[in-house]
Amino acid sequence: MKKVFGLVFSIVIAMGLHITVLAEDPEMQRFIVIFEEGGDLGAIQEMDGVVTDTYDYINAVSIMATEDSIRQLKASDNVAHVERDILVESSIQQIGWGIPHIGTPLSWHTGYTGKNVKIGIIDSGVADHPDLKLAGGVSIVGYTKSHADDSGHGTHIAGIIGALDNNIGIKGIASGASLYAIKVFNKNNEAYLTDVIKGIEWAIANDMDIINLSLGVTDDSEAFKQIIQKAYAKDMILVAAAGNGGLSNPTGDLVEYPARYKEVIAVAAVDELLKRAHFSAAGPAVDIAAPGVAIYSTYLNKSYSKMSGTSMGAPYIVGQAALIKEAYPSLSNEQVRSVLFENALDLGAKGLDPIFGVGLVQAAAYDMPAFGKTAALNPGESLQIDKPSIFGIEGLAKNTKAIIGLKNGKNVDISAHAVWKSDNERIAKVSKGRVTFIAEGSAKITASYGNLTAEMAVAVEKGTTVLAPFKDVTPEHWAYDEIREMSYKGVITGYTEIEKFEPLQRIRREHVAVILDRAMPLPVKQEYTPFPDINENHHYFKAIKAVQQAGIFSGNEVGFAPKDDLSRAQMAKILVLAFDLEAEGQHPFPDVPENHWANDYVSILYQTGITTGSEGEFKLDDKVTRAHFATFMSRAFEWQAIQNKEE
Repeated sequence: MKKVFGLVFSIVIAMGLHITVLAEDPEMQRFIVIFEEGGDLGAIQEMDGVVTDTYDYINAVSIMATEDSIRQLKASDNVAHVERDILVESSIQQIGWGIPHIGTPLSWHTGYTGKNVKIGIIDSGVADHPDLKLAGGVSIVGYTKSHADDSGHGTHIAGIIGALDNNIGIKGIASGASLYAIKVFNKNNEAYLTDVIKGIEWAIANDMDIINLSLGVTDDSEAFKQIIQKAYAKDMILVAAAGNGGLSNPTGDLVEYPARYKEVIAVAAVDELLKRAHFSAAGPAVDIAAPGVAIYSTYLNKSYSKMSGTSMGAPYIVGQAALIKEAYPSLSNEQVRSVLFENALDLGAKGLDPIFGVGLVQAAAYDMPAFGKTAALNPGESLQIDKPSIFGIEGLAKNTKAIIGLKNGKNVDISAHAVWKSDNERIAKVSKGRVTFIAEGSAKITASYGNLTAEMAVAVEKGTTVLAPFKDVTPEHWAYDEIREMSYKGVITGYTEIEKFEPLQRIRREHVAVILDRAMPLPVKQEYTPFPDINENHHYFKAIKAVQQAGIFSGNEVGFAPKDDLSRAQMAKILVLAFDLEAEGQHPFPDVPENHWANDYVSILYQTGITTGSEGEFKLDDKVTRAHFATFMSRAFEWQAIQNKEE
């Protein structure tokens, strides 16, 4: 077929033409022509159709032709199928959290980052960003040879998958993976199916392991189906957004193509409470669910933004698939799919359902080398599980998606990602390493991996909180008790890797605002006076506004200075105002002059027992660490509790 086309395409290339620069006469429309085996261009040339592109892996061409010409073409013995080219829409919902909820740190802690896994992002391109590193890419659209992003959608997807582990911005699920930008969307965030097909062909030709398709169409396409089947036959892992039609028809079967194809993993979206995202399409084709509401990721102009949509869910699956592929390179695409489905947390109706599929994607430690060697379809068949006794309770599996360690009392520790079930009814909510029971009675705790399951019944009280301990704050740490207490109260949390607190890191003013806003109801004592460096789109705007209205923060000549480190003098003032601390007497610190603006605040902290100073001094200008702030907050809460009891 390529030899027959040779003359026509050499002319097109010589003229420098591309599909997007052809003049689209009102009567000329886009079509895809699929030939019978051995078919050629003769029929198209006879009816004056213009061939705009060819394909390497399917026996088809894209053309520009009139409706009359198409009717003639359909009658040709050389032609098997003719279909209209259609616009492919990005599955984006709105501008608007997720790795802790799927337990990715379990995979990170065993060293996996997606290294040597090639991921093709078929989207609007990827913008230059300090938090992203591309291994390559291509532009399929005609108006530019650059695979840079125009709309921000592809850049946002790229960040979720593979934002760098570089101490800035965010960290992607597979930060070590090789990302390739395959640009098929134009400046208006539109793409023609013909270009998407070419993008998939590029992915095949360049040996991608996984492709992300955060896009979809409502109409089936024989050409689309064929290229998807070709990619799958090449052992490629195909992941696509289920679509955002749930808002218009919550109960309808609205999963879009290519997610609807059996070769593709169709991804639905959930919110932070693990409820169905209101926009998420449902239907029998839904395979699995992932976070998809208000997801924070990389964006245009080297910035970050929140977006919502099943578009945002797909890259969570792609990233997790990359970690599995790195851990077990010999697994086929079907076997990787099996691991993803086996690990999922069942949501909604028991088993597979049209809202969540098999459930919410969950990570694992992936430290079973025997599995990688045997490449068994069911990972549970080759997994060796230890059954240790922790806190006197035996039988719960190690390296699973369930609890390890349970003890009596309101506060209990776990050391793995938690999945709590009572039969098939959720009795607890999971957020940022904390599990809080929302029901009471006898609960069945299930630990499972593959075919291996350990179960036990325990009595729980409503309100019981389970906390994942911070790995970098051991019982020997000087602030261990205070950090644990503030964590149990929900006042402080760890970082994206939920088992890290980073006690030595300096605390920033914006984080202090968030902690105070979490810690207590803040009274509105004054009207809000906007800070020049804080707008309503700021990530912590609500908390910063609250502390300003409560009279705790007043800012300075440049504004709120959210990124500035908090000094001990500023901390003294903040704690006195936030907790309404009162006390008579003076402090003994020689380095705090009587005429210093923080003198009275320091005196109150000393007289209430919240501070004893440091080496005989208060050290006004020293910066406050996260451990120190947790300690001072804990002491302030204690003082407040004593005052309330006395009253």
